[in-house]
Amino acid sequence: MQRAVLLALFLLAAPLAGCIGSEDLGTDAAEQSTDPVDETVPDVENPSALKAAHPSFGFPTMNDPTQGVEGEVPGWWAPPEPRDLPDQVTEVEHLANDGTDEERGAGIAVFGSLAIVPGYIDETTIYDISDPTTPEKLSDLGDPPARDADTIAFPDGTLYAVFATDSGVVPVYDITDPTDPQKVSTIEPERGSHNVGVVPGTPLLYNSASNGGGTGSQVPGEGSSGTAIYDLSDPSSPEMVTDFENGYSCHDISFHISEDQQRAYCAGIQMTQTWDISDPRDPSVVVDIPVHHGVSGTPSTGVGSAFFSHLAMVNEDASVLIVGDENGGGIAPACDAYADAAGQSASGPAGNLWFYDISDEENPQLQGWFSPPSHYASNPPQDDRMTEIGGTEVPAGCTAHFGQLIPGEEKLAMAFYGAGVVLVDFSDPANPIMVDQFNDNRNVWDVWTYQGYMFAGDLANGFDVYQGN
Repeated sequence: MQRAVLLALFLLAAPLAGCIGSEDLGTDAAEQSTDPVDETVPDVENPSALKAAHPSFGFPTMNDPTQGVEGEVPGWWAPPEPRDLPDQVTEVEHLANDGTDEERGAGIAVFGSLAIVPGYIDETTIYDISDPTTPEKLSDLGDPPARDADTIAFPDGTLYAVFATDSGVVPVYDITDPTDPQKVSTIEPERGSHNVGVVPGTPLLYNSASNGGGTGSQVPGEGSSGTAIYDLSDPSSPEMVTDFENGYSCHDISFHISEDQQRAYCAGIQMTQTWDISDPRDPSVVVDIPVHHGVSGTPSTGVGSAFFSHLAMVNEDASVLIVGDENGGGIAPACDAYADAAGQSASGPAGNLWFYDISDEENPQLQGWFSPPSHYASNPPQDDRMTEIGGTEVPAGCTAHFGQLIPGEEKLAMAFYGAGVVLVDFSDPANPIMVDQFNDNRNVWDVWTYQGYMFAGDLANGFDVYQGN
């Protein structure tokens, strides 16, 4: 009965001031100077092509916070000292949780020694992660509750954060001094905002409104929506660059930047797209990939657009496309479960990660799919893991949500809501396997990998830090 009720629910809900050097990384947040000092910022360990700067601007990124900066680099931009990963990461270990408050954690953004954790229906919090084993709360942003975040670092040493909110607006904050963030503007996209993506190393924001391409638009070219692109060169006065008519209002957008090519990947609900962003102000569609459910060879049964392309990202050499399928918004059914209500059914694989060979970019080939084994899929419902959806409290479900690559490996650290943090090996994309999982009463929304650590926003536990062993 509960499964049927939950399925009905998801059918209705379809779609840093001072400057520091390497020896200063352990300095207490309250003591960090706002005065510049002439010292060297340590390198980022294993920088990722998913975070590389677009050559059109070359602004600082979390890959290289010194890039383009004239003079000293702000202290908050220095990354935590990296921890050495083993040759093969085989275990997820929990290190720390913010025990200072009971706020929820949703999407997450990391820059330098800062972690910005949207609070979903609670306040957004900024943390000092210069020592990842003991994160320290720096400030709260109370207006409004948010679900996703990204950052823009300018060569003059100023740092801004942008947020997607359930109200549909995109507030822009100056977080140059993360102990005293200031809202400088608010973007009001016509279609609303569900997730935000800043083209790395640029002031350009790609807005994901999560409207897809219209009912039943699973045929390439038949989508009816688009993607708004904003220029935040002046963060106090953002300007729309274009309403990119790609046919699909993305649920999320990721990036892959190399010297040879610059790409964005749109998870467009009924369609996944690869974009050429060599000119990030004027992207073009390279290929449309219809949503994977109903594809010949998969034993799945679709329920409208409830099965959708929710996350799209690639591995380091852009030969494998990973598509996350957020079945039922993480409520029901659980990963690879079967349920039916009102004459409609949903069956596995559902809530999975899907792997495509895109070595021939314009001819992607579905290889395999993954979700946690059923006995790992979810914790028993507990009072502190109930999530309010549309005024109704429901337990954490199981579905692929957001995650990132383990640097240097064909492994992915993935948030699976009630299935916790799952480490997936996709070195054989036709047969991806679970390496390890941390699932101690978790409801994980997003995981970022950085400097040998994993930083996660959790709807039940707030902000968590993990490491791979």
